[in-house]
Amino acid sequence: MSRFVCIGFAMALVLSACGDSSEHGAEITASSITGSGDNGSVVDNGGDVFEVMVVELTDGSYVCSPSGQGLFPGVLYNHGGLGTAIGGDLKGTCQALAEAGFLARSEKRPETVPLVGHLDEVLAGLDMLRSHAKIDPSRVGIMGFSRGGLLTLQAAIARPNDVHAILILAPASGRGGLRQALENALPISAPLSIHVSENDLLRANHVQLSRDVENALREIGKDVELTIYPPFGEDGHRLFFEVRDPYWSDVIAFLDTTIGSL
Repeated sequence: MSRFVCIGFAMALVLSACGDSSEHGAEITASSITGSGDNGSVVDNGGDVFEVMVVELTDGSYVCSPSGQGLFPGVLYNHGGLGTAIGGDLKGTCQALAEAGFLARSEKRPETVPLVGHLDEVLAGLDMLRSHAKIDPSRVGIMGFSRGGLLTLQAAIARPNDVHAILILAPASGRGGLRQALENALPISAPLSIHVSENDLLRANHVQLSRDVENALREIGKDVELTIYPPFGEDGHRLFFEVRDPYWSDVIAFLDTTIGSL
């Protein structure tokens, strides 16, 4: 399928897509609107054509919007990784969510190894997403991979009234941060879905960590499900480095069920 850049579409929606130019880390460069690649392009998604606007913010975050006026359900994605090594696909995840009918934001956090201050970045991203002109703030999901999964859980605890669906992909322990979060998880009100690969064991036992999250939340009466996928390559953690099945179709199914797409 041929691809083309929808400059007029991007220009018309740029303010509604990204909010005020003073947005946290969100000044828009000219290349964000008129650049090559997938910015404002028509995307082939399994035979169906979806018009999607993808805007890269100056801090490396992305905001991705389906065409139309909305109001759309929204999803905030939180990446994994350590320092300058980013775990997960910021742009690809954002774009894939928009293709599925969700207005998405992939939040790029500071490239620091300690997690100090990272939750503040996530909560600021959540605020920006919820204030978007095309968002239905009563239908907002939050998802994260590895350390982003831990931060997703922490954000859902900190803002239980602002989050209506929670997806955690192979959560990291965060040097005791996960255990501490689970000890304070009572405020969570949204359904949770946890995903991990059977051989996600190299740097940490993410399978056991995922089970710990499921068990702790189930014990306090939360609506939680755990999906363990077959082994992926030599390192199951890398399953979530890209948007792909088997996990991605489950992600979209969960979001459709909980917050719904238009």
